[in-house]
Amino acid sequence: AKTSADLKKLKGAAFDKAYVDNEVAYHQAVIDAVGKTLIPSAQNAALKQALVSTARAFQGHLEHAKSEVDTLLASATGPDVIARARRLRLGIERPDLEDDLERAGRAALTAEGRALDEARSAFERVVAFDAAVWEAHFGLGLVARKRDDHPAAATAFRRVLELVPEQPDALHELGVALLASGSDGDAVRLLDQAATLRPHDAAYLADAGFAHLRAGDLRAARDRLRLATAIDAADPLTRAYLEELEHAEAASARPN
Repeated sequence: AKTSADLKKLKGAAFDKAYVDNEVAYHQAVIDAVGKTLIPSAQNAALKQALVSTARAFQGHLEHAKSEVDTLLASATGPDVIARARRLRLGIERPDLEDDLERAGRAALTAEGRALDEARSAFERVVAFDAAVWEAHFGLGLVARKRDDHPAAATAFRRVLELVPEQPDALHELGVALLASGSDGDAVRLLDQAATLRPHDAAYLADAGFAHLRAGDLRAARDRLRLATAIDAADPLTRAYLEELEHAEAASARPN
């Protein structure tokens, strides 16, 4: 559970999610403790009735929270607000799936083999519950990318952008998938857009620079890689891109 000090460090969507997750976990823990341990163990009738009333009250709080999120979903117009409300509802109605989604999200970045299969299954369970939880589609895209299934990755990331247009990570990942598939023009546009939204992310700038390099625009590639180097001069991927750019610039300067 999050402490009040932990929550004070968060803002916006991160705070909303952590707060709701914390409240749901607390209420569910009380309901489980009362229903599974205290009520069966109680010998005094008055005490047992009091415990039953307590369990009902806490269950009522959870139902009220669900109702509030449903109201938010019904009245929301912006995609970011809708996405946030759907994630909150997932945490309230299916905390097990919320936990699965968190674990799978971490696994999708580092796991291999069976663990990666399990992550994919977790994302699919979330999509089956609510197909508009964009993080689950993003996770499916990461799994597909790790398996070098670039068309499947692109499909998943496009679905994210249908739900949350201009989501920077999805723009970036879709651009990377398209670049790997040979769609350099579309990749340049998407990676530039992602880098514009995340101007202080060296990796985003470097990937945009590499896309321009692949597309033959050496000046644009140099500009973006220069910015990436200014942020993180030691990044090995940026250095590799720069080396490839220097070879391309040297080749273009040679007389035919």
